[in-house]
Amino acid sequence: MQIILFYLVFLYSSVFAQSIYVTSEVDTSKASIGDIITWEIKGKGSQQNKKLEFPELNLKGDSISIYSQRLIFDDELAIGRIIEIAFWDTGRFYTPSYYVNVLDPQGNVDHDIEMEKVAIDIVSVLTSLSDVKVRPVKGPVAVKAVIPYREILLIVLCLVIVSAIIWVLRKRIKYIYPKNSYSIIKSPIEIANDRLSALNKKGFSKEFYSELSHITREYIEYSTYIRTLEMTTEEIIGNRDLFYCDDDSFSRWIGLLSKADLVKYAKQSIEPYEMDIDKDKVIDLINNFFPE
Repeated sequence: MQIILFYLVFLYSSVFAQSIYVTSEVDTSKASIGDIITWEIKGKGSQQNKKLEFPELNLKGDSISIYSQRLIFDDELAIGRIIEIAFWDTGRFYTPSYYVNVLDPQGNVDHDIEMEKVAIDIVSVLTSLSDVKVRPVKGPVAVKAVIPYREILLIVLCLVIVSAIIWVLRKRIKYIYPKNSYSIIKSPIEIANDRLSALNKKGFSKEFYSELSHITREYIEYSTYIRTLEMTTEEIIGNRDLFYCDDDSFSRWIGLLSKADLVKYAKQSIEPYEMDIDKDKVIDLINNFFPE
């Protein structure tokens, strides 16, 4: 009798050791339309060193949607899969068909096991509103502090910025541009001679000839009211009839203006003695430009 009992226990242990257990569970058997339902599939045990594979569920349909799915690991070994699903119609539904693959030692699919379908009742949202259980509608509202430190800090910062802007504006240097202030009792020839006497011959030739050209143009403009300061040398030549002077004086003036243009714009080199000569020419030209 003891031998028979020992044999039965040994046979049951062998069968139990070679069995594979797979389970299919959902977190709720009743849900509303659109609620996310967690479907958990797990496998236990082994059969002659065969492993379980939990493939990804691919499903298309109008009444059911898959939100997400992920594997369950235990000691870096996949022991199941969690699938989040939702139904979009009312009535009794079942979990989709799902097969767990049983792999041989070489990693090939030996056979598969179909999971048991679990029934889920989907009700309307209006039906769920009649539930006496109160659900939270809104999260807790933060209570404002008695002293609004943030608002006070922002106001102080704005005042500091405005004060800094006002201080910078008051510290700005006001540039006063000097204007030519010639005495109204001076004649154009006196103004020209004063500028010629103050002309520095030791400076750069470009500045020297620019000043000579400006002095002669200013003298003609103040004497004849012709805007020679705004005219180019070519425009002055083209309007020869406007100037009441002899041809020799006009030619000498045009020659001086042309030479000044070459020095200013063409960077023509000038010897120092030429500057003295041209200054004397300008003095003579101004004093004898118009006939008595």
